[in-house]
Amino acid sequence: MTPVGVWAVLAAILVALWIWRYYKLRTSKRGLNAKELDDMMIKLANAGIESAREVDGIALDYSEESVAKVDEILARVASEVTKGKRDQQSANAVSLMFGAYVGETIRRNWAAKARWDTNHPSLGPNTFPLYLTGTNAIFPVGWCHKRLLDAKSDSVALTHELFREKFMENADRI
Repeated sequence: MTPVGVWAVLAAILVALWIWRYYKLRTSKRGLNAKELDDMMIKLANAGIESAREVDGIALDYSEESVAKVDEILARVASEVTKGKRDQQSANAVSLMFGAYVGETIRRNWAAKARWDTNHPSLGPNTFPLYLTGTNAIFPVGWCHKRLLDAKSDSVALTHELFREKFMENADRI
């Protein structure tokens, strides 16, 4: 990676961490409201788009096809984590950015009424469920995190496609 690429990676990670810290500090006593959480996830998704363009030369455009490109990026970052070139905090920031991107892609393409939450009643705090309907949640941030920690896990694109198919099967009942 070129020196410019290294600085771009660091800048994207710092932006993601700053966004997360800003919202965490702002809401330490009262929690995020729906609008604030949506804003945070959109900003994180946009930071992911910028990082993909600057670091990997990959254009992300919120299309269904672009989710496969996220897998490419996560594979590169997973390799860096494995080699000790990236720490856990940095990996968490990447998971947040690209998980937010995948979630926002889902919202824009097939689940416009989906809503983010910070915590899940069973899985705990900071799991960032995306509720497609009622209590039916998916976890794009978790998918990305798992992919970073275990490169052999299911691809994010495959998981996305499986949930999209299941959602569309039940769309007439929603």
